[in-house]
Amino acid sequence: MKKAENMENYYKYIYAAYKLGSFTKAAEKLYVTQPTLSMAIKKVEDHLHMPLFYREGKSVTLTPVGKLYIKSIEKMMSIETDLQAEIRDIERLETGTVRIGGTQYINSCILPPVIAQFIQRYPKIDIQLKEQEPSKNLTDLAKGKIDFCCNAGTIDIPDLKKVPLFQDQIYLAVPDAYNQPDWLPWELDLEGPPWSEPKSIPLSDALFQLPIILLAAPSNLQACVRNAYADAHRQPHIVLQAEQQETSLQLACAGIGAAFVGEQMLRHRKPKAMHIYKIDHPSLRRTFYLLTNKKRYLTKAASAFVALWKKTAGETLRQ
Repeated sequence: MKKAENMENYYKYIYAAYKLGSFTKAAEKLYVTQPTLSMAIKKVEDHLHMPLFYREGKSVTLTPVGKLYIKSIEKMMSIETDLQAEIRDIERLETGTVRIGGTQYINSCILPPVIAQFIQRYPKIDIQLKEQEPSKNLTDLAKGKIDFCCNAGTIDIPDLKKVPLFQDQIYLAVPDAYNQPDWLPWELDLEGPPWSEPKSIPLSDALFQLPIILLAAPSNLQACVRNAYADAHRQPHIVLQAEQQETSLQLACAGIGAAFVGEQMLRHRKPKAMHIYKIDHPSLRRTFYLLTNKKRYLTKAASAFVALWKKTAGETLRQ
């Protein structure tokens, strides 16, 4: 046991020196003397017959062997984190954390009713909600910084498990200034009864010539729209680019141009004085996936949230 405790201390010393770039700073942080820390690291280096650090004055940097050693320490830290998570699950969801990675679209239009139900069922579970780009969500998921996320589009990452959650039609929202009277038969009534499948508006030059407010790259919605235009051998007439769908919709409502907007945004916002049309193209209907990391332990709290989301997805999206 004594040897195990010593090794645990050695790992702490080495990792702190790596993080702080200094034996002196590491010793101060860990409340040990600098000679104690230096001797411990030297013992490990002697055991390996290789140095872990380059000593450069008061600074230290990793050698190639040191980089391998740090990688192994981080693996052990990850295993320890997973172990502690599993142990906490024994407490039957009395404590725990759910870490969700979402986009502005998911967090504002999809998740609120699910989170509300979850909090009502499990009031002692802490929810951490991140709002960031889809690519950052995937990176955080791979690193174990979040438990799951919801992304659209093609996702071919071997370590990620994806489950289809819902489909989202992308509609064209046109302000009064650019609407055409002969388009009326294909207009979607946002205030009417629950949406049935609307008729698709026929493609025309007038439609393609609309000034468009498009989401900036990288964006799944932008890629979908560009694919639809490319298949028609056209280029969108972009007058402005926005970072979020909410922004593009509000700009369209101000009469600056038309905007492509996801179905759930329209259901929740129901913009006034806007004319909504469906364009029949496979790229404008996308699937959102619930993504988890196959190599990471999914806590009981996170599993409970995922199960609730899957169960309520259909009814939530049709409210």
